Amino acid sequence: MSRLIASAAALILLSSFDPSVPDRVEGNGACAGSIESFYGYSFLDPGVINKSAAYAPFFARWDDYYERFYFDKLEEIQMSENIEEWRERFCDQPLPEDVVRVVYGASAEDIMALERAAADSTRKTLLPGQLAGNTFAEMISYNGCLEVTTYLIFAKRCEPYVSSRGGWEARERYTDEMLDLIKQGEEQFRCADSHFIRMRYLYQLVRLAHYAGQYAEAVKLYETLFPKIQRKKASIIHFWILGHVAGAQQKLGRYPEAAYLYSLVFRHSPSKRAQAYRSFLIRNDADWDKALRLCQTDAEKSTLYVLRAGGSRARLLEDMMQVYDLDPGNTQLDLMLVSEVQEIERVFLRTAVTDQMRGKAVGRISQDDGVKRLLNLQKFVRQITREKKYPNLKLWRGIEGYLELMAGDRYAAEKRWDRLEDDLDDDEPYEKALLKQIKIWRCLLEIMNFDPNASGADAQFYAIMEYEAFKLNPAFEPFLRQWVSAAYAGAGHPGKAILVAWPPNSIALNPRVEVYDDLLRLSEASNPILRY
Repeated sequence: MSRLIASAAALILLSSFDPSVPDRVEGNGACAGSIESFYGYSFLDPGVINKSAAYAPFFARWDDYYERFYFDKLEEIQMSENIEEWRERFCDQPLPEDVVRVVYGASAEDIMALERAAADSTRKTLLPGQLAGNTFAEMISYNGCLEVTTYLIFAKRCEPYVSSRGGWEARERYTDEMLDLIKQGEEQFRCADSHFIRMRYLYQLVRLAHYAGQYAEAVKLYETLFPKIQRKKASIIHFWILGHVAGAQQKLGRYPEAAYLYSLVFRHSPSKRAQAYRSFLIRNDADWDKALRLCQTDAEKSTLYVLRAGGSRARLLEDMMQVYDLDPGNTQLDLMLVSEVQEIERVFLRTAVTDQMRGKAVGRISQDDGVKRLLNLQKFVRQITREKKYPNLKLWRGIEGYLELMAGDRYAAEKRWDRLEDDLDDDEPYEKALLKQIKIWRCLLEIMNFDPNASGADAQFYAIMEYEAFKLNPAFEPFLRQWVSAAYAGAGHPGKAILVAWPPNSIALNPRVEVYDDLLRLSEASNPILRY
């Protein structure tokens, strides 16, 4: 506790007076007054989020995390979910690419030709040329799966009205046609014996009603037809349907009901998760209380807390604790943890030089609040690692060390990482990512341990820039320069401080005798800083 408070006090003192900082510096777009927003430095690597376990990176603020790991794969994920269920229905026999070809690639004419082949009990009707040799089409034809072909033809007819490219515009022009399709689809739904096929009809019907702006009809279709589907196992299509029902409920002003349904979609459907997250809306405490009452299990309640936390960083730790109490295995806690750590980084991974060059970090919490949040998060992380209920404890053990580093207990941080490294297997992809993260933290530790009065300090400055870990995070170079600059300023070397952090011409912008005196002493000693 005392070391943390002392560190915070020193930071405040340094911020109030730093003789090394020029009044005005121009260069590299990283000066005071720059219009570029500064969000602070983060030394968390995206690989610390286990993408196979966590829902998705909704709380991480890494600039390109969504694009790299999620948004560019949404259509691929959705297709994969659907194709897997089709294959399961056919005992995993057809090849995945053949299912894709029939469900997504075949034309309506191809499907109708496939239907004729399936209807021929003599099995003499040939498959259309586009589907010849297709294992999925062959199984449909051989087994006479007319319910499948009838549904696929109906889905092809629905597609122009509900595609992402033109669905919302279509409702203005083709509402009557869409309503006619809904009536036809209801009849085909009731004629279908297969509950697997019924689920897919319901998806098409609710989606049509939603896109047609018939929100009450979308809800009615779900409430009327869903009970007529027998579910032996959960279907991903059910959550696709719920996404449209939730949107319709929200349009009808039923916000708690919509929020609850979106939370189910968020929890269970990777391909629809981003949509559910963006659409989730709680207006007030009354909405929140009613949404909670709609939950059937503690796990469902925990997902509501996760979504609420995404819109309110101020109560993130409180919501994390609620999620853990309700659902200790909820892997979204990883993302919530990372989000809270990033807020804390903004407070403790900076110097007066950082503030002078980059300005105050956007959204930064106050120094006093930062200390409180750090201490509270440390307490919670220790609880998690001590109780051993959570599945991804290795990440939390690493973060425990990182929080100790920011709290000023650098020795404890290093020892904790030593023990964690002993338990990690570099042949396992995720644990290899954690080992990479520890290398980054160790590099940061060496920077923060920099002693401007030590023998060889200047050489150490250059040596750090050659480390492999240093090159893994672009924040290292500006952070190193600003941290070392502040250290030199505090040690009475204003000349060194300016040369490390600013372009050489900045000296002339605010000439000071003590700066020139320091530079003269450096030149007489052939100091390596002057060679930069």
